[in-house]
Amino acid sequence: MLTSHEWAEWHLTPHGWEVGTRKWDHGKEPGETPIDRVLTCRFHDEFDSLALCGSEHNRYIEQVWRSKKDADVKALVSEHGRCPYRFT
Repeated sequence: MLTSHEWAEWHLTPHGWEVGTRKWDHGKEPGETPIDRVLTCRFHDEFDSLALCGSEHNRYIEQVWRSKKDADVKALVSEHGRCPYRFT
C-alpha cells in the first residue's frame, strides 16, 4: 500500500491565521514565518492507497511553536479560533 503524508503549517498572528510552508508528496512550497506570530501549528493529512477507495484519512494537528506570552496566545485563539483543519 502506498502511503501519503501531506501537511500545512499555520501561524497565528494578530491578523488571524496565516498559511506557511506546505508539503505534498510531490514537493514542498516554502512559506513565510510572520515575525508577529504567537503560535505555529501543523495540520497533517495521512492516508494509504485504501483511502482512495473511501477509507478515512488520519488527520491531526500538531503544535510546532508557542510564544512564552501565554495571555497573547489565549487572546488570539479566542478571537480567531483554533488552528485551521485544512491546507488553505
